[in-house]
Amino acid sequence: SDDNLRMGNQGEATLLSLLQGCEQVSGGILYEHRESKALGLRDVSSLYNQTAAVQLSHNGGTGLVLPLNPTDDDQYLVNDMTVTRTSGSSGQYVKESGPLNVNDPEDDTDGVGRYEDSETLDLYADDQAIQFASWEVERATTDETRYPTVTLYLQKATGMIPSVTRTNVGDVLELQDPPSFLEPG
Repeated sequence: SDDNLRMGNQGEATLLSLLQGCEQVSGGILYEHRESKALGLRDVSSLYNQTAAVQLSHNGGTGLVLPLNPTDDDQYLVNDMTVTRTSGSSGQYVKESGPLNVNDPEDDTDGVGRYEDSETLDLYADDQAIQFASWEVERATTDETRYPTVTLYLQKATGMIPSVTRTNVGDVLELQDPPSFLEPG
């Protein structure tokens, strides 16, 4: 087991709140199973470096509905994060250089100003707080365009139905042969 993902004692709370605490510390996604009456937790390690569950083509044949509508916003931007361990210490991480840093854009071409956030987690040890804060800043300052919605018309691509219906929460969709004007995301 990875000590960085160990949880500390959880207090008295609703079952949903306790499960959401597990989701936060694992960095994963809490979801409802499709085939049984059960909840699942997909931890962060299963979300990275995965091969695409579904490969879509911009040139047709996969049911992809065009145009794709990118969103280049600051909705998830955090460059100054404080994480507090329940009944413990806290750790703050501030991105002071590089893309999307806390500096004023007038003084630094990579700066966007300060975007603060904080959260309290049921961590196992005090030294995890700074690790979680720095990870959140790293994740939340990835400068890429988001594609919040991808629409597929599977009636036009029935061969895609098996792979699409096998996808799980957190799986990767890959767009092959994107046009040069389409921003990476």
